[in-house]
Amino acid sequence: MGAGARAHVRCRYPRDGEEPARRAGQGGGAIAADGANIDGISMDEDRSAYTNMHFTLQVADRQHLARVKRGLRRIPEVVRIARVRD
Repeated sequence: MGAGARAHVRCRYPRDGEEPARRAGQGGGAIAADGANIDGISMDEDRSAYTNMHFTLQVADRQHLARVKRGLRRIPEVVRIARVRD
């Protein structure tokens, strides 16, 4: 991962009646606070009690991505974060 690299991150939220737009706003706020750009957001719901939110990010390097992931982990509702490899 080099300068201006793209990363795909998946966050897993419990489906608890909260608005999906609010969840995206929480994640987007945490990502922006760590200085990353959001290139795309998508969401899918499986048959479990969780919603998966996918963020495509522009980050500087691996360390920058690690900071962004730590920021997302600080959101109490996030139960899992994973980098999705292409």
